[in-house]
Amino acid sequence: MEREFLNRASAILRRIHSRAPFTQIANEILQSAVEESRSDYGSFVRVDWRSGALKIVATAGQSWTSESSCLRLQVGVGITGRVANSGRTYCCDDVQKDPNYVSVIESVKSELAIPVLVGGRVWGIINLDASHSAHYGQSTVLRMELLAEMVASAIGFRLQMEREKELSASLMEAEKHSSMGHLVAGIAHEVNNPLTAILGCAELLAQESEDPATANSMQVICSQAKRAGDLVKQLLSFARISSPEDRETLTISRLINEVDEMVRPSIKMSGIYFEAFTEEVGLVCEVNRIQIQQILINLVNNAEQAISSSSISRGRITIAARGNGDCILIEVRDNGPGLKAGTLKRIFDPFFTTKEEGKGTGLGLSISRDIALSHGGELSCQTPVKGGCVFTLSVPRLSENQSRMKLPVKSLKKAKSTANLRLLIIDDEAPIRWMLKRLLSPCTELCRVAESAEEALELSSEHDFNVVVSDFHLPGLDGIEFYEQVSGGKFEQFVIITGDASSPRLTTFEQHGNVEILEKPFDLAEIKGLVQRPLGEALEATVALPA
Repeated sequence: MEREFLNRASAILRRIHSRAPFTQIANEILQSAVEESRSDYGSFVRVDWRSGALKIVATAGQSWTSESSCLRLQVGVGITGRVANSGRTYCCDDVQKDPNYVSVIESVKSELAIPVLVGGRVWGIINLDASHSAHYGQSTVLRMELLAEMVASAIGFRLQMEREKELSASLMEAEKHSSMGHLVAGIAHEVNNPLTAILGCAELLAQESEDPATANSMQVICSQAKRAGDLVKQLLSFARISSPEDRETLTISRLINEVDEMVRPSIKMSGIYFEAFTEEVGLVCEVNRIQIQQILINLVNNAEQAISSSSISRGRITIAARGNGDCILIEVRDNGPGLKAGTLKRIFDPFFTTKEEGKGTGLGLSISRDIALSHGGELSCQTPVKGGCVFTLSVPRLSENQSRMKLPVKSLKKAKSTANLRLLIIDDEAPIRWMLKRLLSPCTELCRVAESAEEALELSSEHDFNVVVSDFHLPGLDGIEFYEQVSGGKFEQFVIITGDASSPRLTTFEQHGNVEILEKPFDLAEIKGLVQRPLGEALEATVALPA
């Protein structure tokens, strides 16, 4: 075999192993094949098995035009499509007599197509053309097949190395994600405790103060404490590791409202008008809430970036949801620059991005579509005639009967005499104990506080409490373990207060008929509604709560 051919093949292999961009490698492979086979033209074709399309990624020869370079065929169509389908070399001595040939360049008389097989599947095709008949002899065919096999082997090795690298990175990322989740959960617990005390005391002071300026100041403290609490909840949502199986039944209005709260602050800073609404508030779905939120936030962020990078002066983004038969359609619409037809076809392809280098991975929409498909839905995009973009996410809709069975419904027990209300408050934070006792003790026959479950057990042996408000995380035994130790089913109401209500233990625990879960920070109206009717009626007579 000629030394020159070996040198060229060796150079290509080195380029592949050096992780050079594939467009460069494809051009070098093609140029080497054209020169070695003395062809007039050539192309390197990639196979997209998901869509069945053949895409020309490199060309050689002067007769290629921009139109012919962008030509797309399908697997099974033409000589190249036939090779993609069969995985075998195809040599055509006279294209005019071959029914499989699709004309691209008029001067072509003979054609040779060699598959590049990676992992037993056609990964690409080296397509060579000559301007006279019977150009490709057996020796040339064998040399081109050898070149294709060498290239396929090197590409397979590189892909394997990249998969192993990605797997290693994924494992490291999962470990970091898990560590971050634990860290954020701990921080949330520490932050939510003082926020709860601040919010409760500020509400009490706002009601007791006769000075309007002081009352207004307390209201500002309340609103900002709630805002800080919402930010902590958002951090918990995104630090939490979830899987497609972690699904819950919820209304689409709740889902969109949560997305609204997460994205509105950043969009507000961009000066873009943003609105989120639903036409039918009763729409119910069963989804992984975090993953569906991830899709919608990604779509909104993409729209914001598209508008900000354009010359549009009055940007607008909306989220709207509506029922459509047995599915729910959520539309994210913007008035940005829109997408060109060629771009629109590729936006869900992995690693394809229209952003500047270093500003996008090209994985956001691909992952979003995979999430939608895993839910039995779809993610699509259209560019309206008037401009902008409309992304439509569909998810299966639960029927009214399914919604009734799956949406959690709790009914309050009939109110008893407030004279019989015996309350136990358990929390390891002194400010929260003080605030709750001050709020609730005036309307009880008996009110005791404990800073640990162990102390609460001692008090329970001395008094017959019928209502308990307990923190979840406590030193020693936690709130659930206390409930189990004292046969908590005897309580009329058992309220768990927590900084993170997503714990699987809490989800199971909430199934008890006398249990309610309340997330910190909460306002006085919420604690009023959850400490059952006897306490609620007494509160109305003693403390005027804000609406």
